[in-house]
Amino acid sequence: MNIPAPFTENQIKYLLKTNYSWFNVAEGGKRGAKNVINTLAWCNEIDIHPDRFHLAAGVDQSSARINILECDGFGVKNYFDGCCRIGKFEKKDCLYIDTKTGQKIIFFAGGKKSGDDANIKGYTYGTAYITEANECHPTFIQEVFDRTIASNNRKIFHDLNPKSPNHVYYTDILDFHEEQQNKDPEYGYNWGHFTLLDNLSISDIKLKSVLKTYDKGTVHYERDILGLRKQAEGLIYKRFANNPQNYFLDYSKNEEEIRSGKKKQLPRMIEINVGLDFGGNKSAHALVATGITPNYQKLIGLASKRIFHKDYKEGIAPADVDKFVVEFVGFVIKEFGRCDYLEWDNEAVTLGTGVKRAVEKVYPQVTVRGCYKAEINDRIDLMQKLIGEDRFLYTRHCETLKEALKTAIWNPVPAEIGIDERLDDGTSDIDTLDSLEYGFTRQIKRFIQ
Repeated sequence: MNIPAPFTENQIKYLLKTNYSWFNVAEGGKRGAKNVINTLAWCNEIDIHPDRFHLAAGVDQSSARINILECDGFGVKNYFDGCCRIGKFEKKDCLYIDTKTGQKIIFFAGGKKSGDDANIKGYTYGTAYITEANECHPTFIQEVFDRTIASNNRKIFHDLNPKSPNHVYYTDILDFHEEQQNKDPEYGYNWGHFTLLDNLSISDIKLKSVLKTYDKGTVHYERDILGLRKQAEGLIYKRFANNPQNYFLDYSKNEEEIRSGKKKQLPRMIEINVGLDFGGNKSAHALVATGITPNYQKLIGLASKRIFHKDYKEGIAPADVDKFVVEFVGFVIKEFGRCDYLEWDNEAVTLGTGVKRAVEKVYPQVTVRGCYKAEINDRIDLMQKLIGEDRFLYTRHCETLKEALKTAIWNPVPAEIGIDERLDDGTSDIDTLDSLEYGFTRQIKRFIQ
């Protein structure tokens, strides 16, 4: 295998083992160059492989294309520069590649949900690469094993970021193959562990900057930096909970107070949004207004509020909700000068439609719409990133938001079977956390870039 520099000794050891291992798993911290080394090994294999059909998969087709085809400039397109083109084969998206052993076809597939395995049936694949493999459904992973077994020289590559040690991917898949390898050294299972330090393209300055955003000893430090399997437990926003005052924006509109240094000036915001979560009979309706600064550098909690069913003698009527929301939007506009979007919980269509009519009647400049819901853990990951990078602030109007962030914890029961889940049993304020997230969910990718 041709191994271009620079790679660490750990990476080279893994790459050389891919020459005689049929199942190769690169696991470790984020940005540990797992994609790069796996893609290199996979492309080397495709170039000389006798079979025509091959598979690139992930949680969806988009992740497969980004992580495998592009791969920060080290992907399939770069390896086969000028010798590949996107096309269709029997109505399926694919990549045609001219190799040393003839034309090859790579199919793309997503495997996150139950039933996604149906999308890859009908073909035998010589090789397969699944990125973020432990995010994919077990039946999909098994189908990939089944769809490559007929090949005379099958090769499977997985890359993944660590999860809880009890995750089904470890207990049902990797543990089995590790056991087979222990029984028979010629079995062909190759597992490599990588950390952020294995990525030699990261400068010392960038490395120090990344490390500053993590608290040592937390689940994300153990997983993302050290690449270890770690159970999520305890406080979700530990850094914020320990020092909420560090994120407090004590602002003023009084120029004298600002000049004297007693208070700070509100930064310019390119967008102000309100998220609205409709609570059930035993919870609360919650609102959170957030502001976004230029280039998506900071997210600012501007105001938050809740109303409880128990505080209304006959319960909260839809008209009460409408009044509550209109008054909150009015406060945001008066205090901060604008409100661009009101994003309501899209599962409560009747209440949401009523709120839309009520708000637009008084404030027609506000766009009221059902929210876009990203995965809950993606929302949590972004908040942890913003807090860790000192890119989140909150004002004096955010007492309920402050308390919700301080008390959010992981659910210990699903963690025992390897699932990261936020505890939602009424002991913490999930309503406010949801409404916070509805306000920025559409912009997640922009905050990350």
